[in-house]
Amino acid sequence: MSRVLLLTFWLLGSCAQAGGFDNSGRPFDIIFGDDNALQLNFKYILPLIDLKVSRDLGQGPIMSDVIVDEIVSDFVDGMFGFRWQVWDDLNCAVQWERPFRFQTAYPDDQLSYQSDSLDPQSQVPAPIDSEYDSQSISLGCRLAINFRHETGVFSASRLSLIAGPKYQFIQGRFSADLSRYKLGEQDNYRARLDGSKEWAYLLGLAYEIPELAFRLAVFFHNEVEHTLTGLAYAPVPDFSSTISHPLRGKTVTPKAVNISLQSGIAEDWLAFLNLRWGDWSSVDEIIVEAGPLSQQLTLFANDSLNYEIGLGVRMSDRLNMGAQFASLIELNEPDLPDGLAGTNLRNPQGERYSLAFGGNYAFNSAIKLGLSASYYYLQHGRFSDNAYTVDLETSHALVLSATLNYVF
Repeated sequence: MSRVLLLTFWLLGSCAQAGGFDNSGRPFDIIFGDDNALQLNFKYILPLIDLKVSRDLGQGPIMSDVIVDEIVSDFVDGMFGFRWQVWDDLNCAVQWERPFRFQTAYPDDQLSYQSDSLDPQSQVPAPIDSEYDSQSISLGCRLAINFRHETGVFSASRLSLIAGPKYQFIQGRFSADLSRYKLGEQDNYRARLDGSKEWAYLLGLAYEIPELAFRLAVFFHNEVEHTLTGLAYAPVPDFSSTISHPLRGKTVTPKAVNISLQSGIAEDWLAFLNLRWGDWSSVDEIIVEAGPLSQQLTLFANDSLNYEIGLGVRMSDRLNMGAQFASLIELNEPDLPDGLAGTNLRNPQGERYSLAFGGNYAFNSAIKLGLSASYYYLQHGRFSDNAYTVDLETSHALVLSATLNYVF
């Protein structure tokens, strides 16, 4: 009989991308527990991304490639959770997080070109910076139904019904260089997408056998449509001034299904598997309607199935250690030419894998500190929109994470 407790260690998974991290499938595990608890998590993400950009139209191929070694900067991510016991078979929890973000920045005044040097009208705009940021607050309650069993393996189990609302906030911006002249922002197109706030919901079902440290949980997050507003800016033809126009656009946060399974497999050992399907192909583009300044922003082409497998061991009454491997499978991929991984230059995403090690230490019955380190490997990939080709070199990312749990 395993003596490993549920959630003996904490390794927060996320899916690394060239320009950001996808946390949209993070579990709502704060809901599980029979006492009041406070949980804080912080992550420091250090991306080490290298790529080169070539030009594809007209006289573009004879121009030198542009090397980009910092398409995304270091950033800090966080999560906050709080659980309270309402009565014996009912508890509730709230969780704040940033489900999804990406931010990329190509160098200004280095990529835009004329495909025909004799024709000023043959100017090819170049992507510069892109940013998409989100926040959400989830509130859920869990009603537990307890069962007694006359068996030699375990004596009790529990079925949990979980439901609650989410409040989402998203915002973003993007820009493009419109000329080959070195004019800084003076010749740039810019769009600012102000925040959109919408309600969503989550539904969950879980079955637990505490004596075996067994839990099977399924969560569903619904799709939510967001209407974006903001301003678009562009220079006049001689770049002497800038005009602006109000913009409107629509996008969605995709529906997702999370499945998590964990079980004690031997004395003091715990194995786990997490799966998440995300309907990212529904976020294929954002059409920005801004009169003469209207633009179309390409986003994601296919759905994804993320998976995480791991193992934990209790070293002592105070110390638990664990390791985790994670990657994803891209589903319903579009029909692309051989050797091409995608068409999205603003957030190129190649194959990626991660390996994490961590553990937690219980200072006393109330306070537990978890630390982990993750290494991400991002495979080479080629991306093209027929005007530019981005060759994402084999790249890496490091993530340091700390989690504090306080039970009262």
